[in-house]
Amino acid sequence: MTGPKNYRSPQVQGSDSSAQQDFRSPELAFSLSLDARAKIIKREETFFTMATECQNVFAPLCKVLLAVVLCLTVLASSGSNSGYGVTKKIPIPGQGSWDYLTVDETARRLYVSHGTQVEILRLDSGEWLGSIPTAGVHGIALAPEFGHGFISDGKASTILVFDLKTMNVLQEVASPKDPDAIVYDPTSKRVFAFNGDSNNATVIDAATGRFVGTVDLGGGPEFAVADGNGFVFDNLEDQSQVVKIDSRKLTVEQRWPTGPCASPSSMAIDRVNRRLFVGCRSKVMAVMNADTGQVITTLPIGDHVDATAFDPETRLIFSSNGEGTITVIHQDDADKYSVVENVKTLPRAKTMALDPKTHQLFLSTVESGQFEVLVVGRRQMPQAENQPTELQQGVSTPFHFVVCGDAGHVDERRTRRTNDYPEGGTLPPNRPGLFRKMPDPE
Repeated sequence: MTGPKNYRSPQVQGSDSSAQQDFRSPELAFSLSLDARAKIIKREETFFTMATECQNVFAPLCKVLLAVVLCLTVLASSGSNSGYGVTKKIPIPGQGSWDYLTVDETARRLYVSHGTQVEILRLDSGEWLGSIPTAGVHGIALAPEFGHGFISDGKASTILVFDLKTMNVLQEVASPKDPDAIVYDPTSKRVFAFNGDSNNATVIDAATGRFVGTVDLGGGPEFAVADGNGFVFDNLEDQSQVVKIDSRKLTVEQRWPTGPCASPSSMAIDRVNRRLFVGCRSKVMAVMNADTGQVITTLPIGDHVDATAFDPETRLIFSSNGEGTITVIHQDDADKYSVVENVKTLPRAKTMALDPKTHQLFLSTVESGQFEVLVVGRRQMPQAENQPTELQQGVSTPFHFVVCGDAGHVDERRTRRTNDYPEGGTLPPNRPGLFRKMPDPE
């Protein structure tokens, strides 16, 4: 099969007339004399030498251009987009205030504080399952191993113990004034309710519901987390401190200043790397070593944070802010973090719970007088986890490709090509050259 008519072979001086023809024609290629074929191969060798020398000159430039393209590709593909956004709104009848939400990952239920009751929803569908009446709820803690749930009723200054299956209240436990944030510590099998107006914590046995004692905190407590090793950490908002509580001894073991992170109000924990993520009203989040109290770094977040959550699988940290945003931060490693983006939600949507299974977030707010729960999830996978972004640039014809490669690789192929056709051999038709300038489009 002959090549395009406008493609001609190199003109070899001093050869017979057959060498002046299109050597891609099989008939003419086989009729070339040995001398003509040798000169053509020699011409190819000269061409390869020039190409190699030219390539060596432009190799550094090619490497620079390649690095720039790769950087642009990475930036375009990963970008600064977590893919998170509001995917659903679950309306709940009734008016009133709200506070904490709690996810039961195993039973697939969502507990929502709502004025004078706890709303219970099916986690995956948003279906309303029932409610538990209170005088004025703040938070909900769960002890699934005992089948018990605990509600901090701030207005009544009591802790309500309820059955996780029937949702019936089993008993009430008296507490100092204004129990607010509440957490379960699986190591000591105790529930800690932090009393906002009493500067202490109420401790209850999770199995029996019996009052165990109180812990003096020395400041106004906010949110708390348990590390699974027998310690509970809590923010003291008015002192800009984090306290470390021994859950068995019921004593404060350490007091750590939060530094530039002033008025801490939210907290999450990375139990593997021993890191606390402390959200502060000064619009920063502090990363704190849970063993030493060292503030490793701080990052900017939105205004009026009230909840922080950490997803250990995606290594994303979320801070829900009353201004109507969620600040998303990525944990690059234990001591390095980067802000990904601020996801828009709704004003006053500042309390939040994370479902580790689906990686969805749930926030309470009110919109046009309607109380609702916002579901925030990945509307689409981030580009970096899906497929690279194709960088496109319009071009006009004619144009050529410039090939950058390893000169040693060129020499190897050139040697192999030359040795494939020793003297006395036959030059096959349609022999491709190693480098070829493509014709301009007609």
